[in-house]
Amino acid sequence: MIGVINFLTMAQKKKFSQLAKLGKNEWWRYLFGFAIILISWLVIGSILHLTLQVYLTQKYTPLSAQELLKLLENSEIAKINESFAPVPIGLQGLTLLSSFFVGLLAVLFVVKVIHKRAIKTLFTNRSKFSYSHFLHGFIVFLLITAVVSFVSYFFSERPGIEINFEPINFLMLLLAACLLLPLQVMFEELFFRSYLIQFLGLKIRNFWSLIITTGIIFTIPHLANPEVEAFGVWIILAGYLIPGMFFAGITLVDNRLELSYAAHLANNFFVVVFVSHEAAILLGQPLLTVTGTIEASVADSIVSLVRFGLFCLYFFLIRKPKSNQLREISSRS
Repeated sequence: MIGVINFLTMAQKKKFSQLAKLGKNEWWRYLFGFAIILISWLVIGSILHLTLQVYLTQKYTPLSAQELLKLLENSEIAKINESFAPVPIGLQGLTLLSSFFVGLLAVLFVVKVIHKRAIKTLFTNRSKFSYSHFLHGFIVFLLITAVVSFVSYFFSERPGIEINFEPINFLMLLLAACLLLPLQVMFEELFFRSYLIQFLGLKIRNFWSLIITTGIIFTIPHLANPEVEAFGVWIILAGYLIPGMFFAGITLVDNRLELSYAAHLANNFFVVVFVSHEAAILLGQPLLTVTGTIEASVADSIVSLVRFGLFCLYFFLIRKPKSNQLREISSRS
């Protein structure tokens, strides 16, 4: 019995939400930490993004810097995407995701230098990151997303779809997505699902309070995305709040970041490479483009719940890991 208690005590100390205790946690460190990350991501990153976009647009298109800035001021996203199309896909990706790269470097710097703890603690409480666990999660969520998305399409109003398959362009898009999206998603995961959860975990122990709080915070920066204006307010729930809460929940239940990172990356990969609405295109034309004016609805929130629900059902019920170590310790005591 003593062995079981000791095991549970050690497990509590190694909970993912408690890993911040392995470093320095004074309030002023988090004040500096959040300031450095947010300024790097939202200010320095945005300046870098705008600079690259203006430069590349002038270099590859006849559009002047003044014309581009006017489009940006008026939030004419479709025209901006159209004007940015002649730019090579790789450079488009570097530009659109540049602010996330700056933010990622800031998170790593803050954890290593200000909090003086290992970078590994942002990913897992185990000895190392599990690539097999991550790859398994990526494949499962990508398949679930594809099946649920196509099934829901046939039960919806069926907006127009354009097929954009051009072998060379598709391969370039695929390569850009494989190289760039993991870094973009890694920043959001390390900031919202690691640094933020581990910070809140110092004070908040309740599971639901943690996932609701981080889900709301994850949603806030996305409110300025063009999808909100294009699809209506329901996209906030379907596209950001529900995923944000589920990513947090997956992280806390699995007690590590691999599954959340995998699901988030698979979600973005599907949207960038396979199916996206014309108002939400990031890197060139995906394989299928949904056209026409549509608005998100309650059905979209249900689809989002179904996708994450099936993912959780598979990993946490069908493949529920058995605590062999606990049973072994229990039998010894």
